[in-house]
Amino acid sequence: MMETMRKKRIVKKALWRHVYETMREQIEQNRYGDSLIIPPEMKLMEEFSCSRVTIRRAMDELRKDGYIARQRGSGTSINPSHYEISTTLRAKQVNEFNDRRDRRIVSVTYETAPSEVTSFFQIPADQTVLKLERLLFSKRKPIAINTTYLNLNLEPESLETYRGSLYELLSEKGHPVTEILERFTASFVNEREQELLELKEPVAVMRRVRNGSSGTVPIEYSYTAYLAGDYELTVKYSY
Repeated sequence: MMETMRKKRIVKKALWRHVYETMREQIEQNRYGDSLIIPPEMKLMEEFSCSRVTIRRAMDELRKDGYIARQRGSGTSINPSHYEISTTLRAKQVNEFNDRRDRRIVSVTYETAPSEVTSFFQIPADQTVLKLERLLFSKRKPIAINTTYLNLNLEPESLETYRGSLYELLSEKGHPVTEILERFTASFVNEREQELLELKEPVAVMRRVRNGSSGTVPIEYSYTAYLAGDYELTVKYSY
């Protein structure tokens, strides 16, 4: 009995550590937007339902690891060195070409989305949307992980074994993606990405955030992290 309790104490994660890891992932996925400003402590306390001491411990660790910079009177901002490459791409009628056998579904669920997603979709923050998580392979090795939120109703079961192009599927459903806005950055993988991509240690990846619309209707918000090599992304422009 004592041995079991001891194991539970060892496994239990400190609350500040949970806040630190969550905020680190949000920073790496650019979820705070282009302003690079971290919300004030009071807002973070509400978001994580914790004390100011817990938030400050997590922020101190983020600062030590180089993720943020804190200046009295100026608030807290994200260290821009975590985004080594940054550019924005606008295009119309996008097609992505990759072998159908090279995709694998990780999960398909309906859940609430990050604030930047609900803002783009112009929906309430508590509204659930379809979330599709996929791995992309080359030579039987995972080389990219993609998380896509879709602003339309689809049965999760219809996607659980789907291995084709997402844009072909959306076109078949009458919602072709006709215009996108993309942002590319570079940073290190987070813990979940490292596990799914079968990496022994953290490495740098190219990140793509894509906002896709069908006509005037916002329909897709995607995050993708790419490993270097063995993957070719072709974007076709039509004006």
